Amino acid sequence: MSDLLNPTDKDEKWRRIHQDYGRLYFEESISSLERWLWSLQEANVCRLVDRLASEPDSIAYLDIGCGTGSLCERLPRLGSYIGIEALEYIQQRAIAHPKSRVVLSTAEEMDAHVESSSIDVCIIKNSLDHFVDPQRVMAHIFKALKAGGWLIISNSNSEAWTIRLRKLLHREVTDDNHIQDFDAPKMRELLLSSGLSPVSFSSYGFGVAPSFLSRLGPYQLVDFVLTVQERIISGASEYGGRIFDMSAKKVG
Repeated sequence: MSDLLNPTDKDEKWRRIHQDYGRLYFEESISSLERWLWSLQEANVCRLVDRLASEPDSIAYLDIGCGTGSLCERLPRLGSYIGIEALEYIQQRAIAHPKSRVVLSTAEEMDAHVESSSIDVCIIKNSLDHFVDPQRVMAHIFKALKAGGWLIISNSNSEAWTIRLRKLLHREVTDDNHIQDFDAPKMRELLLSSGLSPVSFSSYGFGVAPSFLSRLGPYQLVDFVLTVQERIISGASEYGGRIFDMSAKKVG
């Protein structure tokens, strides 16, 4: 995990990436297909919560890298919601919801905004690979979760079949928008080193999305076709999808 523990050389890249990302999101420069994939992730996260966090009836959520906090409108059994957003540009546009509070903070500094043992479910969606110091963030999460609380992660998969294929062909694989890269083994290592017990892992979604695919019909059909394509090329590996969802529990 040593590559995760040296944040100083990543700080400037973090600022540049997130400044650019904030502008992209609100100027709607991100494709409709990409936005739909985000919506699919949100739906899968909600299904995971429903399946894993069977109790309590009223759930206290922590959403790290929450954007405008819009996920709170879809979460099941919402009791309370704290969103952590590092960009003031986005945090100022947080949705108004009676049970939601979106605070301006980096994930690494969120400890000041979240009480110990107060959270039933923590969610990290599309922000894990933007953390400067993931190990420190996981320590905050462990502290914030109640005993028996859940962490649910939905993130881009650095071992998606398209990336593996490029490596096989000796093509350069870079992503200037990510500070970290995670696949299943690396994610499990991070969770275990933080005292959390991994419970489930799955991957899904297309690894490549040419713009013409958005004209083929319903996005569900497009995703199905490309997911089948992935499964064939990746040898039916459960790790081949563009997105992975992982859950972990604080035991004790």
